[in-house]
Amino acid sequence: MTMYIMYIVYSGGSLLVITDHFPISKVSEALLTRLGVSSTVGTVEDSVTADKTIAQDPRLVFSIQNGLLPKNQFMQNVTKVLSFTGEGLKGPAGTINILPFSKYGYYQPQQLFQERRGEELHVKVKSLKPVSAYGCSQAIAFKSDTDRVIVCGEAAMLSAQRDRKKTDVFGMNYGHSDNKQLLLKLIHWPIQ
Repeated sequence: MTMYIMYIVYSGGSLLVITDHFPISKVSEALLTRLGVSSTVGTVEDSVTADKTIAQDPRLVFSIQNGLLPKNQFMQNVTKVLSFTGEGLKGPAGTINILPFSKYGYYQPQQLFQERRGEELHVKVKSLKPVSAYGCSQAIAFKSDTDRVIVCGEAAMLSAQRDRKKTDVFGMNYGHSDNKQLLLKLIHWPIQ
């Protein structure tokens, strides 16, 4: 599949990759590396600019007010984007950082340990010391003469979700943001 995707991209195609925090970020790491993108793999948090109204799930806030929405073609009519954790990304030279993290952003790298016990595979995850996510972005875009690639390191903000008890909403259901407008900009960028 990776080879097929690379053929599409390098033949003048467009690609939108939506990944997410660990463990999804670990699964997508090989594809991102082929695209020239590095990822934090660990979940990014921000102790200063996050919306802390819901303690168990702090939302990352990218807004004009906090200075985390850069001026680029993706931000027209966008004043606030909410993210629901996710990972950080760095792209190749010339990358557009769509949602850059503040200097207070950090992540905890995750280390996997696998052990086979009979026919069962047991996986343990160890969180390592926090690392600064400054210089990384929640979403990036880059292009060459023939291809265009957008990578988003967080899936919930580009979807509409409810928890199982239907007491909490995530992504575009949460409201109070321009996430829908951002998604439209991301989808339409490759054909502009």
